[in-house]
Amino acid sequence: MKKKKDIQIANIMVSPMNKMILFFGLILVCFGILLITCMRPLCSNAFFAFRSFACVSLGAVFFYLSLVHIKKTAFFFLGLLFQLIGFLFILIDLELISYAFSQLWPVVLIFAGFCLFVTNFYKQSRILKQFLVPAVLLFCLGLVFLLFSLHLFNFTFSQFVVEWWPLFIVVMGIILVVLFFINKKKVPVE
Repeated sequence: MKKKKDIQIANIMVSPMNKMILFFGLILVCFGILLITCMRPLCSNAFFAFRSFACVSLGAVFFYLSLVHIKKTAFFFLGLLFQLIGFLFILIDLELISYAFSQLWPVVLIFAGFCLFVTNFYKQSRILKQFLVPAVLLFCLGLVFLLFSLHLFNFTFSQFVVEWWPLFIVVMGIILVVLFFINKKKVPVE
């Protein structure tokens, strides 16, 4: 019985010079983020500067490891996700976005769907349905939760679920029909 191998990013040969370029590029990004968040008068709380710097730095570490050393797709996904979350924190902390993170948390789901799509494309150089369906689902869930989180409707999410729960059944049925057409293989007629 064969063991299923971990999914890995394509084994691309990276020269030591390119490794150093990537390393110093990521260091400069992290250092720049730290300077932006610490030197701005709008960001007076040190915690805010730390959370954005920590997310971007953690994303840079995962990203570097996924491209140079460990080459796991999970590290690539986490690297992109933490980088995007860090940039979201920067936009919030510098008050370029007028909402708090407690209102924008669904954006993390949207970022996760986007990162899953990009990771699949980077790993396979094409789009696979095994990654596309969860990516679209995460993106759509994030979008729906964001609409309610920003109070763009006159009713709450719980009221929506109580009154419109049959809509979820319709959506699930549409998803299954779409999956049928995606999975349908052309079989020659005899």
